Amino acid sequence: MVICLLEQINRFAGFGIGLASLFTENVLAHPCIVLRRQCQVNYHAKNYHLTPFTIINIMYSINKTQGPRALWKGMGSTFIVQGIALGAEGIISEFTPLPREISYKWNPRQIGGHLTLKALTCIIAMPFYSASLIETVQVSFDFMYIFAYSFV
Repeated sequence: MVICLLEQINRFAGFGIGLASLFTENVLAHPCIVLRRQCQVNYHAKNYHLTPFTIINIMYSINKTQGPRALWKGMGSTFIVQGIALGAEGIISEFTPLPREISYKWNPRQIGGHLTLKALTCIIAMPFYSASLIETVQVSFDFMYIFAYSFV
């Protein structure tokens, strides 16, 4: 009885930690990812972001032109892509002998099977990753003009 209760507590704690990790990875880090992609896409950004403190002006410009929700755009598609990737990995691992997890006593065949599983998952999810990437950097042409010349 006590062992069963401890197992349930451990499962619940593991689920909670996994959920908190997923939240942290997606919700809190997403604005940083969007900002990085915006700066990578904009050719003129390299002229204005020379020190770590110049990012404040870029963030202000994005907030001013696109609104405060601009740094969270594409977050819904990010969750969808992760769901597709996890679902594809789960389905492939259930219907094939490819291991989803590797034990601490691994061998080269397990590593190869696990890497094959990850490669198949990436192949299935890649079109969705691409669409999600485009959604996070998609901006209007007015913003590109304002962003390029707002620091001049």
